[in-house]
Amino acid sequence: MDQFKQLMIIIALFAFALSGTALGEELSYYSDGQKIQLEKDDGFVLVKYKKLPLTFKSNAEDRQILKNNMTIEKFTQSSMRESLDRSSDVLYTSQMFRVGDVRMAPTNEIIVKFNPTVTKETIETINASFGSTVKEILLDGSYLLEVRAFRGEEAMAIARSYYLLDETIYAHPNFVRQMRLMPQGPENDTESLDDPLDGRRSQESNNASPGFGPLKAGDVQVTEVFKDKFSSLSVDDNWNVYLGAGARDAYWGKTKYKRKSTPYSAFCAVDGTEGTRPSRTYPNDMNAWMVLDAAQYIPGGANYAEVKFKSWVKSESGYDYFKYLVSVDGTTFYGTQLTGKWKWRYPKIDLTDVYALGNVVNNPNLTIAFVFQSDNIVGINKGGAYVDDVIINVFTDPLVALSNDPYSSRQWALNNIGQNGGKENADMDVPEAWALGADGTGITVAVIDEGVDLTHPDLNDNLVAGFDAVAALSGTDTAGGYQPGSDDAHGTGCAGIIAAEQGNSIGTTGVAYNANILPVRIAYGDGAGGWLTTDAAIANGINWAWQNGADVLSNSWGGGGSSDAITNSIKAAKVNGRGGLGCLILFASGNNNSKVSYPAKLRHVLAIGASSPSDKRKSPKSCDGEFWWGSNYNKNLDLMAPGVKIPTTDIQGDLGYEDTTSAPTHPDYTMSFNGTSSACPNAAGVAALVLDINPALTRKQVISILKKSTDKIGTSSQTGSGRVNARKAVERAINSL
Repeated sequence: MDQFKQLMIIIALFAFALSGTALGEELSYYSDGQKIQLEKDDGFVLVKYKKLPLTFKSNAEDRQILKNNMTIEKFTQSSMRESLDRSSDVLYTSQMFRVGDVRMAPTNEIIVKFNPTVTKETIETINASFGSTVKEILLDGSYLLEVRAFRGEEAMAIARSYYLLDETIYAHPNFVRQMRLMPQGPENDTESLDDPLDGRRSQESNNASPGFGPLKAGDVQVTEVFKDKFSSLSVDDNWNVYLGAGARDAYWGKTKYKRKSTPYSAFCAVDGTEGTRPSRTYPNDMNAWMVLDAAQYIPGGANYAEVKFKSWVKSESGYDYFKYLVSVDGTTFYGTQLTGKWKWRYPKIDLTDVYALGNVVNNPNLTIAFVFQSDNIVGINKGGAYVDDVIINVFTDPLVALSNDPYSSRQWALNNIGQNGGKENADMDVPEAWALGADGTGITVAVIDEGVDLTHPDLNDNLVAGFDAVAALSGTDTAGGYQPGSDDAHGTGCAGIIAAEQGNSIGTTGVAYNANILPVRIAYGDGAGGWLTTDAAIANGINWAWQNGADVLSNSWGGGGSSDAITNSIKAAKVNGRGGLGCLILFASGNNNSKVSYPAKLRHVLAIGASSPSDKRKSPKSCDGEFWWGSNYNKNLDLMAPGVKIPTTDIQGDLGYEDTTSAPTHPDYTMSFNGTSSACPNAAGVAALVLDINPALTRKQVISILKKSTDKIGTSSQTGSGRVNARKAVERAINSL
């Protein structure tokens, strides 16, 4: 570095010192040659403590305690943050930013890639000029630097200064990223009704006729056994209507005011008057129940049953609740509660997988209930809960086991016969691919995630030694390397989809059941349903994976702003992986029913969207009833794969998604691993089958095979090249030999 450039650095640092945080107030960084402006997540700040105060507690409103002595704290006045900055217990604070549904915060670290011609001595001089120290040299040769910054905004300014030097290729903050990988569904709920007959307004018997007949051939393969469009005047024709203990006299009735289909809908009526337009706020202290004896409609020996309905709710968020519940004793009900406001939605109760009850399809006392509850404060004007078009569907055909693994018959993604309320053959034709000799043998799939349960009996024979990028970079205690902690079930679910062992008489069967799983830990669960990672951890994890034998990289995560460190690690895997043949790199497209997220939108990767059991793009209105999410899509989408209610492995015991209470019939497994997070490993498993047949294929050749062998299920903007088909892909791989 010449003396002039040294002088410019000194002048910049002097200006920075004079302006306090003025340079830090430009909330931007550089990536891919572009200046990226960030939008504040107002009122929230990331705080890094030297040691977390003993008195700290997490609070949903004001403070979330993360690992590694970090918190996310809410502040309403600048003086509150200034107080944190002055504290001797605090290392740094940082404004939080939001990019899509991902929170990002710059730390006191930056990632810098120097030109290869720059000498070590020059690098040391530059770092000394900025007062930066080398914390880590990453696997791609870039530097993780700790900078003199007490605010993340200051670190952003220093990163911009590094970026403008001729000696650097890129420089940007080492962002902390907080993302949500699984679609956030409604809350589980438990309600008890001590005496369901007290307050009941009618004891008329149910008179609906069962057996509406099978649907059209080629549609969903279920039989409709009950349907109520609330055509007559009284709800009591089919339902028992009563109050919960101590509730006000306000019942479910019928109304024309809001209805999805004519002539009526069920409405939690004002003061118990049926057919009345709700002209004012609903009453306080409501606990109104509408209950159906569902067991009488479900034929013996049914293998699947579902309750589908339509709902419209306008309630005081966080205080008044609409609930749909299931009971097997008429007293204790389990299920789902919702609060807030929404127009017509299309939920579904899967009676094979009820919270805390498990499979209740053939229970002789099966009861379902719709409940609306309000507190003792005035609710929403012209609000309340409406229900319409309640349907019970059943599936009575024999289930088809794919092996002696007990849950294999429920794996509709591999072989769909309509067993999950879906469309026959809306699957990946995986058993047909196995019959052609493909099972993943010799292929290594990196699960780049939050670790994998290393002792799970359905995985351990397929696991190979992995890497913990989180511990390597931050010193975080991650419960034994790439072994997940209690909040880290996501990676175990992904691994089971790819390579759960076949024929061991337990659990599920993976798409590529003989493939190797390489667990690469780049993140950890934050304890609140989110995922915490850094750009450096991600980049190091991806680079380690391709440098250590991964053929396929499965990434069920994404979102936030772009990062040169992450993008360059992906490019390196694409070019250098598999001895120069190139790794197959797959990313989940995202779950926001919007555009494909970063990094999935990069042209170097395959962006994988989620399909429903009825072979549609998973949307809030698809057949599965999960109205709270949709698979991301646009021109950047490449492929689709099943991504709803996917059975797979879970962390053993009570640490995963489903403990022994919430999953009484399938401990150590989950029957509903959801989102593009499950679609991505499904597609990764198919890629492993292709490479098993012909490991000499280049990355481009595998991509061509996958895209040319899909089943077309929609427009290209909605579903890319289509849903992956393992049989067709393996046949093309065989023909390539």
